[in-house]
Amino acid sequence: MPIGDASMSKILFVNQASYKTSDNPHVLEDRKKWIVDGLQSLQKLANHFEKCDSIFMDNTVDSVDELPKEILINIPESFDIVLDSSLNQYGKINSGAGNLEMTRSLLDKFDKYDFYIHHEPRSVIRHSKMFDSFFENPRDYFRIGSCTDAKDMNQFWTGTYFTSTSNMKRFLEWANLDQMCNQRISIEYHIKAFFDTNNTPFDTTTDAGILWHDKHNNETYEV
Repeated sequence: MPIGDASMSKILFVNQASYKTSDNPHVLEDRKKWIVDGLQSLQKLANHFEKCDSIFMDNTVDSVDELPKEILINIPESFDIVLDSSLNQYGKINSGAGNLEMTRSLLDKFDKYDFYIHHEPRSVIRHSKMFDSFFENPRDYFRIGSCTDAKDMNQFWTGTYFTSTSNMKRFLEWANLDQMCNQRISIEYHIKAFFDTNNTPFDTTTDAGILWHDKHNNETYEV
């Protein structure tokens, strides 16, 4: 598997949020709380910030004026902010395809980096062990299984994952966002299928150290 030294590797840490997924004020209040809690939990990673370039992205707004001040004041000062609602064409249909739509917009940056970290800041970091392990030994690294079943070998949990930019570029070229939307294919299965189909090595853990709120059933899980 691709491995490296964090002191030598160039790492891009991308926090993908989608705040304004509804016009319902109750839904937005919930999402604001999740994102604020998640951003505050990033302090558990503060010792790693200097080892990477970090971005906060939101594909549901175009201006900081559209984000609650509670979210804005909790975005770490070292993070760049990218807001672009045009990157939500697929996300309105399939949230995983929307994640990849956002990531594709960063492809021009990938040549500058060796590794890519995907993180969704509406999740709360319980502990930093998965991040610590990656920064000690950068590699393609996933939490295996679903948010409720770490024994499901057919998918990766994709709230937080780590991959080389070369493999991420290959995956973004391979991924079919229209098919994901039309056939209701989740990103969790799609990215695992890519790694398996191409015999691409990866490392896994069963504990991402994340508190994840599943918006579909309104349940919270330790992932």
